[in-house]
Amino acid sequence: MKKKQKKARAQPPTPAFPWVEIYQDNDWFHVHLVAAYLRTHGIPVVIADQRDRAYGGFTGFLRLFVPIDESEHARALLYQYHHATTSTQHQSE
Repeated sequence: MKKKQKKARAQPPTPAFPWVEIYQDNDWFHVHLVAAYLRTHGIPVVIADQRDRAYGGFTGFLRLFVPIDESEHARALLYQYHHATTSTQHQSE
């Protein structure tokens, strides 16, 4: 019998492989949509949640990290994404 291979999980940012936070939001769906948009443009993304140890749970913010050498490209894509989605919303009103 073959062993099931575990799906590779994204590793959290570490000092040895510097990542930078470029986005945070409390909307789970929107954060994952932005992450997918960046991934389609070849940028690796790590999604981290912010937990509050005092309350033992989720405080409501998800954060996106990208490698530091990809951060300028990722920010430019976020700028394009933001303007594309906001102009679409204004046209539909």
